[in-house]
Amino acid sequence: KRKPKGPIMAQPIPKNTKLIFRKTSYLIGTKLGSGGFGAIYNCTNSDNKSKKYACKIEPQDNGPLFCEQAFYLNLAQEKQINQYLGNFVKSNKSIINKNAVFKKNLAIDYCPIPEYVAHGLLDDEAKFKMKLRYMVMPLYTGGDLQKVIDAQPNKILPHPIQNKITIQILHALNFMQNNQQDKTYVHADIKGLNILLDSDPIKNEKTFRSYLVDFGLTYRVPTDLSKIIYKPEPKAAGDGTTEYASRDLHVGAKPSFRGDLEILFYCCVHWATGYLPWIKILEGPKEKVYEMKDKALKSKSSLSKFLKDCFGQASANNRTVYPELVKFGEYVIGLDYNEKPDFDKLFGIFGAITDFQSY
Repeated sequence: KRKPKGPIMAQPIPKNTKLIFRKTSYLIGTKLGSGGFGAIYNCTNSDNKSKKYACKIEPQDNGPLFCEQAFYLNLAQEKQINQYLGNFVKSNKSIINKNAVFKKNLAIDYCPIPEYVAHGLLDDEAKFKMKLRYMVMPLYTGGDLQKVIDAQPNKILPHPIQNKITIQILHALNFMQNNQQDKTYVHADIKGLNILLDSDPIKNEKTFRSYLVDFGLTYRVPTDLSKIIYKPEPKAAGDGTTEYASRDLHVGAKPSFRGDLEILFYCCVHWATGYLPWIKILEGPKEKVYEMKDKALKSKSSLSKFLKDCFGQASANNRTVYPELVKFGEYVIGLDYNEKPDFDKLFGIFGAITDFQSY
């Protein structure tokens, strides 16, 4: 049998290629990296080269960047982000005032979703060999979280840093799910590679900020919750990143609110212990991974066993299970497929911590 064709890759973009968006132009710089469909480049505002950006470029016919562009245009423009911050502070003032740790960790003066900058097409097929789609976004100089994790002993994040990042990513999910009544999104692929940092969190524990990025698998959820029907579709199974994918994604159901929290939960356990029991079988049948996840989250007792197993690994130095992860896991277990999370409760779970364990 012939192997299926892989994704069409974009050709390298010459340095100083000009991107014109409305009355502003941007200049392509050096390449930052590449993914499955295209590449990311350094980018500057041609009128003010001190302003640094990143520019993602993919073939026009590829879906992920189109999906990401739609998300940014619908939800992540400056006015919408400022609206969210104002509404959040107003509706949570009592919690914020009473809980100094929560206020410190949440960093409510910013939204952990990058602000939309610009987008467009490079349609000179003679020059670029194909039509290309580009999107300009903020540049974060701290790199991605996975690089930080990989540099830690046993690939374990210090507890205070993990807790702060978790609160910030919950903040990002809250923004996606609740900022616009008629535009409700889930991410579906939360992981260290998709979390960017403005600085090194190890060196700047008190001031660093994290940002959830890569909205290529983002799904717009119906605002009428009664229309969110759990319907497994085997042909659609497999989206997302296998080690963190929710059980809903494993069976081909549409991405869900609870699914994003389940994905984040697996990330938290992995960041805390350097271990997930299915890591060694990722190259095998995905059904086996699903079965292990389903067993782990079947009940409170199975959740307890799963967490004790992960925290009891030699890589985790046989530490005590973080109590907030017990509460977080129990909350995920209790959510229905079409249920919207109570983020006030989730922020309370993580914001209430005052005594961090060392690793």
